[in-house]
Amino acid sequence: MATISLLRKLFDIFKELISSCNRLAKKARIRLLQKLAYLWTLARAYCSKAKTTRTTDPKRDPPPPPALVNSPKYNDCKEGSTTETNPATISHTHDDVIPLDSSISCSLHPDPDMVRGNASRTSFQHGLNLAQPAHASQNAPRSTLNLPPSPSDTHSDQEGYTFIVKSPKLGSGQEGEGEGTNSSSPAESVLALPASVASIHAENLDHDLDLAQTRIFPIMPEFFQRYDRQAFLKEEETKMIIDPFTLDFQLHPDPPGWKPIANPEGILCFYNEEKKAVTEANLYEDVYYQKITSDIATLEDFIRAKKFKMPENYTLAMDLNMQPNGTIDTDYYYVDHCRRIVFFLEEIEAQTNIPVWSQLKGVTSVAHLKHEIEAQYWYHGKLYPSTIELKAKHVVELGDVILHYLGDLTITSYSLSIFSADELNAMLSQVNTLRENVEHSLPGAASFLSQMMHIFARQRFHNWHSTPQARIYYDQSVHGKCYRKTLLIKILSPLLFSAPDIHLASLRNLWVDQLMLSRVWKEAIETLSQEWREFTLCATVLLNANVAYLAIQSIDNNPPGYRSPAQISCYLSIVASLGSIIIGLLLMRQNTARNHGLDKVNTFLQVRSSPGLGLETLAILYSLPYALLLWA
Repeated sequence: MATISLLRKLFDIFKELISSCNRLAKKARIRLLQKLAYLWTLARAYCSKAKTTRTTDPKRDPPPPPALVNSPKYNDCKEGSTTETNPATISHTHDDVIPLDSSISCSLHPDPDMVRGNASRTSFQHGLNLAQPAHASQNAPRSTLNLPPSPSDTHSDQEGYTFIVKSPKLGSGQEGEGEGTNSSSPAESVLALPASVASIHAENLDHDLDLAQTRIFPIMPEFFQRYDRQAFLKEEETKMIIDPFTLDFQLHPDPPGWKPIANPEGILCFYNEEKKAVTEANLYEDVYYQKITSDIATLEDFIRAKKFKMPENYTLAMDLNMQPNGTIDTDYYYVDHCRRIVFFLEEIEAQTNIPVWSQLKGVTSVAHLKHEIEAQYWYHGKLYPSTIELKAKHVVELGDVILHYLGDLTITSYSLSIFSADELNAMLSQVNTLRENVEHSLPGAASFLSQMMHIFARQRFHNWHSTPQARIYYDQSVHGKCYRKTLLIKILSPLLFSAPDIHLASLRNLWVDQLMLSRVWKEAIETLSQEWREFTLCATVLLNANVAYLAIQSIDNNPPGYRSPAQISCYLSIVASLGSIIIGLLLMRQNTARNHGLDKVNTFLQVRSSPGLGLETLAILYSLPYALLLWA
């Protein structure tokens, strides 16, 4: 009877555990529905604002010509403000020029119904959507773009802090990191502007002009939309005839001033040697050629008006995107090959333009930020490797970084290397092959170098290099966080034989500052999968033993409706064994099918982590195969 009472108490505890889990799941569903309702409210607000803007778009419905009245006022429907003008500056004829004096304040932010038509990869689209409006609203004199904060921004630890990357005034007054520090200003454009295209000329260029007025936006290379565009061909049978003695297979003549360049990924790119400009827009189409010609002239006039001293060895990259309303937006950035950085002609906010900014909290050092700017430079090399000159010092630097991490992995098990020793050895052999291609400077070799250098530069940014708080071991937190256990794991851990405590400590040592190395995660998951396989095997053997025991007829001689303590124990063991087998198989399948990339791992852990419980629920889940096997 004592055994039966004990089993009944265990049943009551098990029922209470199930009801507690149901209550937690219900609360999670409620929070999810609240977040979805919030997002739906924001979407409706954006749609209503876009419809209102389209009905009052001054570009589609031009206002009537101004008339001479006493003390006229012009209402800016987008800005919600009124600006008084001087009657003396308004002429009776439409051909006269209306000058802008100091009493007039004009809004230069872009058209509000500008919508990027291409879908972006995962979280990059959020940053891309924020980059252009944030840049326009920052530089507009009277901007009223009330953009709602994103959910990730509302929980930032550095609320109210703005990090501005200013446009560099490069020249002989600044010291570079390499040769070629002499500066030169861009020459006058020799590309003839089409008759239908007009640019902003330097003599009429206001020093407070926002380039967004001409739909030219500064943007990081990683936000270029190469991997987001979708161009399709008709799936139909075609016929072609190759004429005799056909030696030239070029479909169109090269656009004036541009020539196609090789790209290992097969993308059609164009390079203008005189303007040092590169783009992957289809310049065989006249609309894109006119737009890029006008934009280059506008940028050059802007540089002359601002009196910027451009570096001697630079490249201008431009990305042209057709919008649903027929307008073309131009994204641009400059790269300085001597300093290995990207720069812009206007100020940009780092928190809305750097893709990985949300992963690090408390960035205030420009020296630390420089590593991410260099990572963006090497990402440019991945996009346009033909513009990168492959030098011997770059290959030597890459080999030196690989050798450092090889030595670090040999000495300590807490190395910050994201690659295993086998992967680093394979990369080192490829670097030795890369040295043979330095003299040829082929795009494939430059692309491989750029991708590797981009990864290591991004890793330096993640590990807070060039700061006193630099991370040395992967389980070291730069914020000095101290974790406390919640009541949930304190109650469940004794019932699960303290397995959740062990898994929670392991996860917290692996996922430090919400960052985890893919190598470390892969090793941890392989160890867990091996343990789960062993637990599943033991549970299967125990299940067979319980079933065989219950099949014995001599133990079932009890009256109808009555089960002996031994039978009840076997039934409970069978339930626990099945639970251990099912949960173990599901966890093994889940972690085998998951990609072990760095971004995938961090996204997975961020989704599984809750503000109140952290990784405790994941630790409890990982401990269930072991705990249920012991209960069985």
